[in-house]
Amino acid sequence: NLIDVGANIGQYTLIGAHLGRQVVAVEARLKHVQMIHHAVVLNGYQKHVTIVHNAVSDKHGIVNLASSRINQGSTYIKETQSENSGTPQNESMVAECITLDDLATSVKIPTKAIMKMDIETYEAKALQHANILFNKVKIPYVFIEWIGLITKPEEDIELLLDWFKDRGYQPHTIGKNSST
Repeated sequence: NLIDVGANIGQYTLIGAHLGRQVVAVEARLKHVQMIHHAVVLNGYQKHVTIVHNAVSDKHGIVNLASSRINQGSTYIKETQSENSGTPQNESMVAECITLDDLATSVKIPTKAIMKMDIETYEAKALQHANILFNKVKIPYVFIEWIGLITKPEEDIELLLDWFKDRGYQPHTIGKNSST
């Protein structure tokens, strides 16, 4: 089973569903939610996939989204009006924020699942409110894209690593320069 937080257009969601697994796909951008829904219906995976149209963070509220000029798949919460997002001025992208604990209490969620999180440097914030989820669901592996996190203050990265270590996780890197 898979909890796909930051599902984008659903590539991992569809792989999980194709393998017959239960998938909860969480995506902030409506256009991507619509694409996932279309692919799920087209492939007959409705019994396997639950789609949640929300951004994930440490608090509730409506947020503005932006997308990168360089990486079309990169949608993120726009924290300030001065960010040069690359999003056309006439495209209004907003989403309602939930926490991971909200997800655990509002959606039928598998009791055991792998989690993929790609929420553009909001992983540390989102995990601040994930205790209910991690107590309810056995999550042996959490996959996170770390590349954007290198822009965050070192304390934020340490908090994220400590959060995982406190729960018994061992961090690993994957790539040509990694040792594990």
